[in-house]
Amino acid sequence: MMVKYTTGASALALALTLPLISHAGWDWQHPLDPVNKAAEQIAPGPAKAIQNAVDQTKNAATAPAKAAVDIATGKKPADKAVTEAVQQQGTAISATANAVSATHNEVTRLETSAAGAVAGNAGATIAAELNRPGSLAVNTTASSVAGIGDAIAHGDGSYLLSAHLAGALRDAHAKYDGMAKPLPTDVKTFLSKVHSADTLARARYVEAGIPDDLLSMLDRGNVAANGGGFAVVTDDIIVFSRVPGTSPSDLSWWAHEVTHTVQYKRLGSIDAFANAYTKNGPALEKEADTKGDELARMLLATR
Repeated sequence: MMVKYTTGASALALALTLPLISHAGWDWQHPLDPVNKAAEQIAPGPAKAIQNAVDQTKNAATAPAKAAVDIATGKKPADKAVTEAVQQQGTAISATANAVSATHNEVTRLETSAAGAVAGNAGATIAAELNRPGSLAVNTTASSVAGIGDAIAHGDGSYLLSAHLAGALRDAHAKYDGMAKPLPTDVKTFLSKVHSADTLARARYVEAGIPDDLLSMLDRGNVAANGGGFAVVTDDIIVFSRVPGTSPSDLSWWAHEVTHTVQYKRLGSIDAFANAYTKNGPALEKEADTKGDELARMLLATR
């Protein structure tokens, strides 16, 4: 039942966002606008994603006419005007895919949270696993479509290469969103030496209680020095194979992983992080290592 409901919600989201294309470009009130205003109070993430899809499809609809005017008036060279019009189409495609994914994942989060409230961690885990097939399909498809849109919008084919990774990260976020917890208070105290209060308030963590394909696919022994432990970060959620403690090495590990949440926020989205990691993962890891080493030196100096 959960899989059916979640998949149905995603189909509904798709049905609601696709009409934007045919109506875009005029000064009208989309049927979703009143719903969106109410949804912002309950689930701001999907509401913002849907509104962005509305805005971008309106822009995409008017882009060809705007390009023609710019060319005719000599405001822009033809090649630049046409390129910008095409890029706007890509932005609209990506925004619509993101709206579908965000809406679906919010439903998954609510289901997992509800199951956890009733039956604890076991209930949340079961709910997440029941939703997994539908969630993986939605997020993989959404990321593939968004990858096409981003490749067009940025003129960068590497977004097509990073789409699979983005889909896996989206799926992991949907799976763990309803189970993730705020960072432990004692850990926050130590990490405040190298991370801001806003960063520590945003970051969450969860321990993967069952084998996870994403963990084995992405990490492959990274952070192996931490007692064989490893982690994967998806936006604001750190998924640990084992939860670190407060030993100096474990705190350094915490600092490393929290740095990845900072990178996601800086880059702006899961898809953008996946693209950056595909292009130059070692640079992102080096930044995280540097932050972990910085905390380790501070802890050593106070001993």
